[in-house]
Amino acid sequence: MPFPLLLLRAMSDEFDQLLAETGITIIPPAGFSPFPVREACAFRYQRAYRHSRGAEVRFRIDSIQRLKSDMGGGRLPANFSESAFVSGLMNLCAGQAGKTRMRNDEETREFFRVDWVRSAYFRPVDPQFAPDHDGAVLYYFHRQGVADVYLIGLFKQGSGDDGLMLGDEPPVQFPEFPAAAS
Repeated sequence: MPFPLLLLRAMSDEFDQLLAETGITIIPPAGFSPFPVREACAFRYQRAYRHSRGAEVRFRIDSIQRLKSDMGGGRLPANFSESAFVSGLMNLCAGQAGKTRMRNDEETREFFRVDWVRSAYFRPVDPQFAPDHDGAVLYYFHRQGVADVYLIGLFKQGSGDDGLMLGDEPPVQFPEFPAAAS
């Protein structure tokens, strides 16, 4: 089996394992179909989908349990996920990000089943990461003790495709929150 095909299968297997471990479900936005993952780029991701108009969504899951294990089984720093968001964003936009937005209200908690979501639109996109696109939106979903998920939407500026990324239902669905103890 050629090396790139083996790598794609390994990345796909890893993504499927992460979905199973975390209980997360990914639902690609309407009109998006599976698309090959770029193996050699500045920001590693595990799954991609492309729209017939050229817009693309890419996903990366960072399991909190795996991160803790990789760090010797201890606790993660209190601001770990916030720092990961900023670091990921800076890698994708070559340090030229615009304003970021934080959502941690009850509506966000109920709709996405996460503790918070951060987002940022930016232009340009690192050309090594996305040579076919010049605009991007990053959504970063955080669920304490479960995972951090990156959804990176890529589009051509002025195409109107930036609105395709989230669709009508959450593309990243975390498991229900545990019932409150009575």
